[in-house]
Amino acid sequence: MPPRAGAAGPKSAAQAAIAPAKSPRIDPSSFPEYSMESSVLMSTVPFESTDQAMPETCRSWTDAEGFIFDAVGTLIRPVPSVAEAYASAASRQGAHISVDEARARFQVYFASDAIHADRGHLSTDEQTERRRWRTIVEGVLPDVADPARAFEELWEHFGNPGSWRCFSDVGPALRGLEAMGVRVCVGSNFDARLRGVIAGLPELKHFGDDLVISSEVGFKKPHRSFFEKACAHLGLEPRQVVCVGDDLENDVTGAVQAGLSAVLVSRSGPGHEAHPWVSSLAALVQGRYCRA
Repeated sequence: MPPRAGAAGPKSAAQAAIAPAKSPRIDPSSFPEYSMESSVLMSTVPFESTDQAMPETCRSWTDAEGFIFDAVGTLIRPVPSVAEAYASAASRQGAHISVDEARARFQVYFASDAIHADRGHLSTDEQTERRRWRTIVEGVLPDVADPARAFEELWEHFGNPGSWRCFSDVGPALRGLEAMGVRVCVGSNFDARLRGVIAGLPELKHFGDDLVISSEVGFKKPHRSFFEKACAHLGLEPRQVVCVGDDLENDVTGAVQAGLSAVLVSRSGPGHEAHPWVSSLAALVQGRYCRA
């Protein structure tokens, strides 16, 4: 059970603005998947050259002193998929559910998110997360003979680093930001299992002391308290920090309302026309973004 975007972007043929990063320069060849046309934010402000002055509507990632990266969907993805894992758990008990049906049910029960801790909406803790995921498993797999067994199997599965993979752009992007002296932490709506997951992934294992997890903070994104805690962890003011994530509400809107800048990660296509977005994390070390 893993804890866990947007509408189409601008339709015009506007160009994207690219500017060199601060020293040390990052070699573009380090990012084989990077493309100037597809990996930087689309802009309604055309640029003919990176040498011309940036208008006031443009900002630069090189101005940021810290980054908060969401985990699931931004840095890591489940392998096999969530739906496949749930279907397999049902199959082990003789219940048959298609991957498509598991996916549809999961989306419904995950979105409902009806359980909250005593401090109200978006509050959480370790016990709350276990109750929440037990409810989700029971909703997605109502026909299994032993729901408790299914829950425990899935809880353990998604706490295993072998059940997760980093996206291919994660390692190069994080190394690039670190080479530039930028402070980085991982900020996720997850529980303590994330510590074991991160520790078991080579690209992320050195972030063991730089994890901000909702169940430990006491509040989930998009609550302001989560972002305040993450900024405090970085030792920076919100205005100095950019939040990077794939969820428009949790990672972008919530961050902006808390005083941070934010960038939507949309690897599958155009992001949201009202917000800066990238299709690859390589853009975080390669360029600047513009937005009308």
